Amino acid sequence: MVVKLAHEETVGVSNPDVYTDTLVVSPAQFKASIGPNLSFSQFMETLFFSRTLLFVGASLEGIEAYLSALKFPGSRPLRRHYALVNLTGRKWQARAEGLRRRFNITVLPFTASNDFGEITTFL
Repeated sequence: MVVKLAHEETVGVSNPDVYTDTLVVSPAQFKASIGPNLSFSQFMETLFFSRTLLFVGASLEGIEAYLSALKFPGSRPLRRHYALVNLTGRKWQARAEGLRRRFNITVLPFTASNDFGEITTFL
């Protein structure tokens, strides 16, 4: 299974066993397609609570839209997760704090160059 978080307004999931020939192009479509799939939500919940995740190449809005579509229990995960996100200015800090409080995601901000070489250096 490959889970992709792409451009700010686009969230996509590719799983040939479940989503054959399906392309999800908006957070609302993603939520509608994942909502009835309890087994996928349970799988992602298990992954989210048992492993440390690193989000790379997704916007804060995209991460929030993706995770909000999943049916997590009310408790905040104890395991810390990270998001390497191209950010500028200071407006992003409130959304980053919301991700930290709700999903225990620490945002690792960086300012990207034209070739995004910072990601290669970081990884």
